Amino acid sequence: MKKDLMRGLVLILLGSLILFLAVAAFHTQRRAQAQLEGQLLEAGEYLARGWESGLEIKDLSVALYESSQLPNLNLIILKEDGEVVLRLPDQANAYKERSREEFRRAFAGEDRFFIRRFEQSHNSKLYYTLFVPSKSSAIRLGVEPAFPWQEFWPLLLYACLFTLLSLGLCHIWVGRKTKAYIASLEGLREAMADLGQGNYAVQVSEITGAPFNEVQALSVEFNQASKLLEERHEYGLQRMARLSTILNTIIDPLLLVDKDKNLLYSNSQALYVFGRNLDPEDKSYPQILLTHSEELDDLIDQSMSTGEDLDTILSLTTIKGDLRYKTLISPIFVDGAAYGVVVALHDLTVEEESAAFRRDFVANVTHELKTPLTSIRGFVETLRDNPKVSPEQAQRFYDIIDVEAERLEHLINDILSLSEAEQGKIKNISRFDLSELIDEVIVLLDDQASDKKVSVYTEDSLPECLPVEAEADRIKQILINLIDNAIKYNKEGGKVSVTAYRLNPQKVKIVVKDNGPGISPEAQKRIFERFYRVDTGRSRSLGGTGLGLSIVKHIAQLYGGEASVESEPGHGACFTVTMNI
Repeated sequence: MKKDLMRGLVLILLGSLILFLAVAAFHTQRRAQAQLEGQLLEAGEYLARGWESGLEIKDLSVALYESSQLPNLNLIILKEDGEVVLRLPDQANAYKERSREEFRRAFAGEDRFFIRRFEQSHNSKLYYTLFVPSKSSAIRLGVEPAFPWQEFWPLLLYACLFTLLSLGLCHIWVGRKTKAYIASLEGLREAMADLGQGNYAVQVSEITGAPFNEVQALSVEFNQASKLLEERHEYGLQRMARLSTILNTIIDPLLLVDKDKNLLYSNSQALYVFGRNLDPEDKSYPQILLTHSEELDDLIDQSMSTGEDLDTILSLTTIKGDLRYKTLISPIFVDGAAYGVVVALHDLTVEEESAAFRRDFVANVTHELKTPLTSIRGFVETLRDNPKVSPEQAQRFYDIIDVEAERLEHLINDILSLSEAEQGKIKNISRFDLSELIDEVIVLLDDQASDKKVSVYTEDSLPECLPVEAEADRIKQILINLIDNAIKYNKEGGKVSVTAYRLNPQKVKIVVKDNGPGISPEAQKRIFERFYRVDTGRSRSLGGTGLGLSIVKHIAQLYGGEASVESEPGHGACFTVTMNI
């Protein structure tokens, strides 16, 4: 760019120099010719006046010729009849001179005039001719005007020096301007590179002043375009953030797969369910690496090839094991071409388990209610249909009916307690002493323990005072269920120890330990399930409903804790409950 500008400026300056020199030469020559004409005029007048005054023309002419500084002076005095009076230097032909234009015009009546022409030597000649009427003669003075180099050389020198100085100044000016120009354009280039890399907030300094007027609009438009792109990018990010938030709040896995079956997007639930940490938005990868399902891969192919939605049920491997999903696959088309599919997965496992649980729960409740009701109804019918039943027999029947009715009451109360615990309802929170409540429950169950010849005691680790904040009735229910079970299912003469202590300022641990027959590993996995009994016949005979430990588990969960058991067959069992109280 700099070279091009300098080349143009050099050409302009050289052209200007040539034009200036041509004009200067023309005016210099014109001025020199005017001076020469004045000298010729003065010399001619001098000769004419001297000749008319009676002086010898030859002497005047020789004296003038010898003393004159006129270049290549020649002088001719010619009579009207063509006779040459005088010629200096003497080289002319009289006849030939008489025929020349200047003499013809002089003898025709023109007094004085200048004529310039080229002779055979191709040299320019300037002639001054004047007619002397008293002598009937014409005097012609001629010179060879030469170019006045002595006057022109200084102009030429000054013009060249001025041109060189101008070139130097132009070089400096062009260097500075092009440097600033290039720096501005480089700033634009770097800004465009940043823009291409996603830095939409980039701005450039507005380029103003000569010679930047032409690109000033470019910098302004670039800044406007950059700002517009930034606004649109920010708007797009906000929309994407909102969409991502919405998609990530969906509890069902959601996938976006392209036509090559590469995963383009998956919500957080999908990554969690399939145990994958790599976000496909950071690096795309085949969807089969996420779901490990060839069947889903085939269904995606089918949906893209047919262009139809697919709705089916698949069994997929997840971090929770094999789960059943209702799978909806919808193809996406862009400009009529298949772009990919959206895969939505709805977990049916919980629904199916809930349905199975409801069926089992209804069956269990029905069975548990049917047994005492059948017994009550049978004894009532016996008493009603057989009026001859003895009073002793009738009393025994009444006692059985009372026991079965009490069993029904326990069952219904346990079902209500379990329902409240599952609903997460916490009410009547108060501050009380857990150590005191443990002592109260042990006293409450003392008769039952005495009948079974089981000793119930607190360990030394139980603090004298253990203040907690919770619903006292529910904590009491936990203690009653655990200690009651430890007494019921213990051996005769067995022991039950109870303790509680703080694990940290928020968490309390309750431990109930017995030395009974223990629980098998298989039963330990299910012992907190509703209506589960290790020994069904024995449990019913002891008045158990099968809901006590399930109630314990749900109350513990209600307070952000858990219930667990450790047991070895033949060596008793240890039930532990932790709660944030």
